Amino acid sequence: MRPVTGELENKLDAKTAKAGDPVVLKTREKMKTADGTVIPKGSRLVGHVTQVEAHEKGHAASQMGLAFDRAELKGGQTMPIHSMIESVQPSASAMSAASMADEGALGAPMGGAVGGGGMASGRVGGGGGLVGGAAGGVSSATGRVGSDLGATGGGALRSTGNVGGNLGGEATGGLGRGVNGAASGTGGLGTRATGIPGIMLNGDASGSASGMLTAANKNVHLDSGTQMVLGVTAAR
Repeated sequence: MRPVTGELENKLDAKTAKAGDPVVLKTREKMKTADGTVIPKGSRLVGHVTQVEAHEKGHAASQMGLAFDRAELKGGQTMPIHSMIESVQPSASAMSAASMADEGALGAPMGGAVGGGGMASGRVGGGGGLVGGAAGGVSSATGRVGSDLGATGGGALRSTGNVGGNLGGEATGGLGRGVNGAASGTGGLGTRATGIPGIMLNGDASGSASGMLTAANKNVHLDSGTQMVLGVTAAR
C-alpha cells in the first residue's frame, strides 16, 4: 500500500450516522499506486459507513466503521481501491485554534507574575526602619521577584514545549505511522490513539472496513476537514 493524505468532506457523528452513509476524503497530494496508477491531488476517495453504534444509556462506548473503496479521478475516471486508515488528526483549522488558545493561556501567568513583582517592590518601598532592614527587604523582595519570574518563565517554556510537542509531534507521529504501515502493506490492526482526544483507531481484521473508530462515554464525531492518512492500493 502507498500512503495518501486527505481531508474529510463531510462531518460524521455516531449519533446520527447510519450504515451505508457516504464518506468522501479529498486528497491533498498526488499519489502513485504500486502498479503505476496515478491518483492526482484533489481526487476524491469515496466510501461509506460500514457499521455504527451510538453512545447511549446502557451502552457507554460508540463506534463507527469506515470503508473507502473507490477513487474518483479528475476527468470522471473511477477506479476501485483497497484502503486502510493509518492515522486520524483534527482539521487544520481546529489545530490552529487550539494552538492560539494555548498561546493566550500562556500570556496570563506572565502578566500576573510581573504584577506580583510590582506589589513586592511596593512593599519594599513602604517599609521604613533601619537601613540594614530596608536593604534586606529589597534583597529579599528582589529575590522573590526573580524567583517568580524565573518559575513563570520556566513554566511558560515547558507549556510551550508541550503545545508544540502535542500538536506537531502528534501530527507528525500520525503521519509516520501512516507511511510506515502503508509501506509495509499490513498496517496495524491493534488499537491506537488518534489525534482527536478520546477517539481510538482499530484495524478491521475481516477486511470489510478501512478502519474502526471507537470512543468511550461519548459519540465518535469527526468534523469536516478531519485529516486522514490512508494506505491505498489499486483493487484487482
